[in-house]
Amino acid sequence: MIKPLSIALLALIALTLPATAQQRLYRYQCEDGKTFEAEYLIEQAQLTLAGRKLTLPQVRSASGTRYSDGQTTLFTKGTEAFIEENGTRTYSACVGQPVASQPNSAQPVRGLW
Repeated sequence: MIKPLSIALLALIALTLPATAQQRLYRYQCEDGKTFEAEYLIEQAQLTLAGRKLTLPQVRSASGTRYSDGQTTLFTKGTEAFIEENGTRTYSACVGQPVASQPNSAQPVRGLW
């Protein structure tokens, strides 16, 4: 069990980090030539895919990291990802690369818990 002091310390650390340390922008290349971008913020991902912008909250995942609004779900593990929309996989075999203008963006995306 996490102690209240530990939670408070983690929250304080997160609040004192510069904005660039709390967010990362990745560009994904998927099979069939599809692409999308994901900006990872604290406990959410903002997707740009096929001209649409979506904000997906982070949800529990047994392996990797998952973001979902109930209709669209982004699954990531390391630099690999896929997207399901209404239960159908629409973006498959995606590999992400950090967008160069983001400092400290060479790290793979990992869960926040």
